[in-house]
Amino acid sequence: MSPRRRIWQPLLALVPFLVVAGCATSSAPVANGGTADPEFQMLVAARSPVVVLPATVDFVAVADESPLAPDEFGGTRVAAHLDTELLRVLDASGLSCRTIQRLPAEADTVIADLLPAASILVDRYSDHEPYQPHLAVLRRLGNADHLCVPVVHVQVGAAEWYNPMSGAMTQSTSSTVLRIALVDMEDGSVSWSAEGLVRALPYNQRQESINPGFAEVVRMILEPTRP
Repeated sequence: MSPRRRIWQPLLALVPFLVVAGCATSSAPVANGGTADPEFQMLVAARSPVVVLPATVDFVAVADESPLAPDEFGGTRVAAHLDTELLRVLDASGLSCRTIQRLPAEADTVIADLLPAASILVDRYSDHEPYQPHLAVLRRLGNADHLCVPVVHVQVGAAEWYNPMSGAMTQSTSSTVLRIALVDMEDGSVSWSAEGLVRALPYNQRQESINPGFAEVVRMILEPTRP
């Protein structure tokens, strides 16, 4: 199974939330897990040092999952928005964060190997053993216990469409999945993870801004207690 397929498996846990909320066919965002979780708060209490990977954002076509160019859908701005919000919340929580820019040059090769595997690392049910040597090196170079892995996976489909003659409206078939995990670099296990889903693209090209639905998913995970 490819990493692109694997990333959807944990979303089965979101189905009850979609059904109960009555939004299985709407663009209302949903999330499962967040920084209020006991697992995350335990790491905060321990002041666990964290190396933060830059967000990985990929786009695929709904029809056949063929890869699409991220820049055509605002991928760089989506990553920048997530990176900014993630670092802001992690710093405010009391965790000691280390971005890759603050690591020795020796870490560059390790990070280059880990970024393509982000969708595997973020999944607690995947085999992390092949990446254990990389995590061990990063743990030493970053003097940190955990690796923060943010991943955005976007399926691009048809846009919402409104027929003014009939009044009929069709929902967008696009969807965006956000997943964030803190991976223990000593043994490769996932200490904490959260995921969210919105049935829309994360970036509005026409308005040149982050889609409010995606921004809400980010908030629901990173700041679940903030209105």
